Amino acid sequence: MRRPLALCALALTLGCAPASPSSSQFASGTRLRARAWDGGDGAATFIAFHDTMLDVDCNFTTAEDGVLRCMPLGGEVDYLDAACSGARVLVPPSESCDAARPAYVSTTTTSSSSCGTPTRMGGFRVGMRLPAQTTWFGGGASCTAYTVATCPSALEPVPASTFVGARIERQPIDDALAEDVVVADDGARLVIALVDVTRDAPCDRVRQDPFTRYPDTVLDRCAPLPSAHWLNGAYLGAGCSGAMAIGIDPSCPLPGTILVWRSGACGYDLSFAEPGAAAGAAFAWSGEPPVCGPADPRAGPTFLEVGATLDPRAMPRLPTAGASRLRAGLASSDVPRFFDTELGVACAPERLADGSDRCVPYTRTVTGWPLFDDAACTRPIAAFQYDCGARPEFARVGDALTVTSIHRVVARVTPSAIYARITDGSCVPWAIDPSWTFWRLGDEVALAPVTRVLR
Repeated sequence: MRRPLALCALALTLGCAPASPSSSQFASGTRLRARAWDGGDGAATFIAFHDTMLDVDCNFTTAEDGVLRCMPLGGEVDYLDAACSGARVLVPPSESCDAARPAYVSTTTTSSSSCGTPTRMGGFRVGMRLPAQTTWFGGGASCTAYTVATCPSALEPVPASTFVGARIERQPIDDALAEDVVVADDGARLVIALVDVTRDAPCDRVRQDPFTRYPDTVLDRCAPLPSAHWLNGAYLGAGCSGAMAIGIDPSCPLPGTILVWRSGACGYDLSFAEPGAAAGAAFAWSGEPPVCGPADPRAGPTFLEVGATLDPRAMPRLPTAGASRLRAGLASSDVPRFFDTELGVACAPERLADGSDRCVPYTRTVTGWPLFDDAACTRPIAAFQYDCGARPEFARVGDALTVTSIHRVVARVTPSAIYARITDGSCVPWAIDPSWTFWRLGDEVALAPVTRVLR
């Protein structure tokens, strides 16, 4: 999206630990109904609320009146004037004027500040369709013509009180963890954050991807949500050595935790650190060839030493819910996730090529046409990037958009040529990318079913 919504409520990720939450991660109210992925036996991950009075999906964020409210999701909202100050319209997602339109939408009216002042959202009722015309986005000198909308819809501002209000309560889970819960005026509830009681700070499960590696000991822990990052950045020593440093804005609160990114052979190695003492100057590499010099003052204007590394074993364990194969965690993330206890991996709901909804393990398979190492396309293989020589556990089979099946990975192969089966069923030669590694596929994995529900 060009201007994504700043939502307060985020969907869950997994956890695999013995702690027990004080209550379910979400619940419907008298007006707001929870949409969720149901993994069975108490394991469910939140998607969004549905406002039954307004007939729109919504999530909690700060409204124009400064109150936390369940604001409508989705919709591209633009202006009709070149000053980006007048009437607003809803731009349809396609050229079709027959596409369904939501009854209400919301969009940013006040952007967040550098110190974390919440973004505020305004709500609009979707009205009549208008003739095709140019729409504009941005504001002030940056107001820019965006597109000629075929059939935009007029928008009528509505009071913030149109939408269900809420408050945030902190509730204990155990001696180490608490949860911040949105409690809506209609009784709906949603856990939006876990809190490390010792640090009195939000925490979450770390997210693994091909480019970042955390210590193994942090993967089942509620790790601090970093408020600052060090990415191959500044040092306190004049020769770009010694203690690391980050730039800070002295008018903002000091960061509680620093996430340190160090370049490795296969991406970044990550760790968590305490903030250290303030410093007036720092040094960084720049240019080509790199030269060490004073760090850019725009990164500051004040610098802070990167302090002691945090021991992941001192972080609280993550809680889970569910009694069978799939377990749902209570941490927050932008992707609903479960933990598959049979496969021993995280998985996320996805629709397969056969139309079924399954919990699919995360893999680094290069998506595209099914690949083979023989000209008859009878010996399937999988291509991976950034596996650093380690044997991947699972591989996706399917095209770039849809998964057909998931297979275990058996052994690495080094084919002299590879082939792909394309749409018409023919087997054709395929180019070998030097960054890929190839692996023989084993048995197909039986994936756990999930169901999209409205509770």
